[in-house]
Amino acid sequence: MTKLLIVDDDRFIREGLVQLIDWDDLGVEIVGMAEGGREALRMFEDRQPHIVLTDIRMPQGDGLELIERIRDKGWQTQIIVLSGYNDYAYVRQAMKFQVEDYLLKPVDATELTNIIKNCCESNDEQWRNEQLKRESFQLLRDNILLRWIENRIQPDQLGEKLSFLGIDVKKKDLFQAGVISWTDWKEAELSRSEQQFRSFAIVNCVGEALANEDRGIAFPNQSKEIVCLLFGKSRQGFDSASFAADNLQWMRKIANLYAPALKTPWFCTLGSVSANTQSVHVAYRDALRLQDHIHLMEGPICVDKSTVAKHDHAALYVSDNREHVLAALLAGKRDLCTEAVGKDFQWVVNQHDPLSAARHAAAEWIVLIKLALKQKKLPLDKFFAGNQTMMHLFRRNDIGDIRNDLLQLLNELDMAWRSNEPKKRKSIALQVEKFLHSHYAEELSLQIIADRFNVNNIYLGRLFKEETGDYFSDYLTNIRLDKAKELLETTPLNASEISVRVGYADPNYFFRKFKQTIGLSPTEYRNLHEKT
Repeated sequence: MTKLLIVDDDRFIREGLVQLIDWDDLGVEIVGMAEGGREALRMFEDRQPHIVLTDIRMPQGDGLELIERIRDKGWQTQIIVLSGYNDYAYVRQAMKFQVEDYLLKPVDATELTNIIKNCCESNDEQWRNEQLKRESFQLLRDNILLRWIENRIQPDQLGEKLSFLGIDVKKKDLFQAGVISWTDWKEAELSRSEQQFRSFAIVNCVGEALANEDRGIAFPNQSKEIVCLLFGKSRQGFDSASFAADNLQWMRKIANLYAPALKTPWFCTLGSVSANTQSVHVAYRDALRLQDHIHLMEGPICVDKSTVAKHDHAALYVSDNREHVLAALLAGKRDLCTEAVGKDFQWVVNQHDPLSAARHAAAEWIVLIKLALKQKKLPLDKFFAGNQTMMHLFRRNDIGDIRNDLLQLLNELDMAWRSNEPKKRKSIALQVEKFLHSHYAEELSLQIIADRFNVNNIYLGRLFKEETGDYFSDYLTNIRLDKAKELLETTPLNASEISVRVGYADPNYFFRKFKQTIGLSPTEYRNLHEKT
């Protein structure tokens, strides 16, 4: 609610103002009443009101002094002045300090209500603008950091960008990247809200913990996993190995602290240590690769390369022939894959701990299945989350059962390939797609399209999602933003002109949507393209 402080030396006026209008109906909370400027200033610092309603002349600190002190401190509080008919000279002085309005005593209820409404609306707009600025800065920050760890930014630009973000790494010579994933394959498929909660909660907790100890930073990657960049300085008795060991211990402590509190799975992997900012992407790549090797471990966990379970036995067939087996998986050659599984389990039965060896072999196959899904550009969570075969595989205590579950996974992978093959779209979905590509600049909505094609809008929405894989609004947004990017790259049109050409009547909405989706403002996108 909007907070209000009332200041007047007359108790009856103060109490009368409280009763004069319905403050609750306006969404206003009266957080204090003071009989002078000095008392009001003390209340102000403690209660931080959004609006101050103050008299001008008061024996215990006048209103002009109060207003001046508020403005000297840089507070953006809205101020409404109460005055008598003989106080006009004081009101003129108050106006110099950017007061919102003034009221003559006795106060008219309707006039006060209208002024308070305007102040509340202005306060809400200011809050929204501040939120937008924070969100825009966060998007820009995450985009810069993601480009850094993916090695998509030049060293000279990186230094400038990190300085702009207030991230000082000039005196650091030890860097380690970690990745925290929060998806447990034993769970059912997560809702979008649950995914957002887990990612948001973890990045905030870890980011704050890293900042409090000046250890580094945290941010989400494109999969909403949490990337941790840990910074350090080498010194006598503290080298890269010590740095890695210290980070592993600290990250395990964080995992055990926050995972139970947030009630979320927690799988953290730490990559190698690098000596400069230019090789941080190598550490990040190592951390991502380790994520593929921890399927059978119970969370919350935090591991690095040295602590991931290894076998001293001869290499598995799937490990020695990875490219060959991967090609067979992608081509759907089940006979070759089944043969490879058979060779691995021949090795399994000859080990001193066959059950452990079987789990190790299954983990290596899951790594390969992940690689195949990524190459086919199919989402991992769609295949693994809630997968009953995977859930059984985690619990098996018999090597024959593990082998059978693995073969069943390969069957399911074949089915995924077949279901992903291009299929003939239903005619109405095709017609809608063609229409959107030709008329994206017009005013469009699902209801407008449904009316045009004489179908129910709910039915059309479901059919469109089923046939294209995208919601109608997302599909239209992607068309419009792709066209906007093309115009930014190939024409001198300014962003406002482009917004109209691609179907956005409100340029401000276009700017926000572009920034939210692309990660850059239209101007930043154009400048980046011009440099490349």
